[in-house]
Amino acid sequence: MLKVKLASVCLVAAAATFSAAAFAETFKWASQGDILTFDPHAQNEGLNSAANSYVYETLVNLGKNSEIIPCLAESWSKEPGGFLFKIRPNVKFHDGQTLSPEDVVFSIKRALHPLSQFRTYTAGILDAEVRSDGQVFIKTSTQSPVILNQLTHLRILNKKWAEEHNVVNPQNYVEKEESYAARNVNGTGPFKLKSREVDVKTVFVENPDWWNKANKVGNVTEAIYTPIKSAATRTAALPRLLCLRIKKGPVRPRQL
Repeated sequence: MLKVKLASVCLVAAAATFSAAAFAETFKWASQGDILTFDPHAQNEGLNSAANSYVYETLVNLGKNSEIIPCLAESWSKEPGGFLFKIRPNVKFHDGQTLSPEDVVFSIKRALHPLSQFRTYTAGILDAEVRSDGQVFIKTSTQSPVILNQLTHLRILNKKWAEEHNVVNPQNYVEKEESYAARNVNGTGPFKLKSREVDVKTVFVENPDWWNKANKVGNVTEAIYTPIKSAATRTAALPRLLCLRIKKGPVRPRQL
């Protein structure tokens, strides 16, 4: 058996085990529901969060043993009233823009917005600001290490892109708001969103400019997700779609 893994210090993606005959660069999987939205702060749901983790990243992540490890933040420290983060340099968004401290502050504030469905993970977070040295200070009501764990769920998007496409605030998913961020992506993650057909198919392709590509494990360069409501149809789709995994629930991220 061969194991295809999409992983690294910060890479959070699906993993599958299958026979040598099926070993390929394209990973296909199916589940009963579709990805709800690609707005990183609009829906806190299993499959949705997993899909967003392929294209968006966070300041910190969880390691093999659930320890906090660096991601878009190179390092951090406790400071009076909060946490100070040194932002990783030379990280590119999918459209070629460079990650800035302003993007991080914008994203944290966006996650704090009343429309955000990630406020479970902003408990204790009061605000964020860029310090004069370019570091990001996240003001908190507590210095509990739980704050760092919460930050593994708060994804970073590009401020300029959000402003240009009128998605400064999270999508109002409850009211079925149409949003550019729901169907388009500009993250820093290891995969880009190639195409999105709601309730039909979503295609991800490898990000050739990913900052941590040197540490990528595995050979997957394309991932295709197909929502199939019927359990019987999902089972029947195995040979037809050459699916590598069909699950009742989402393909879970795997930290390695």
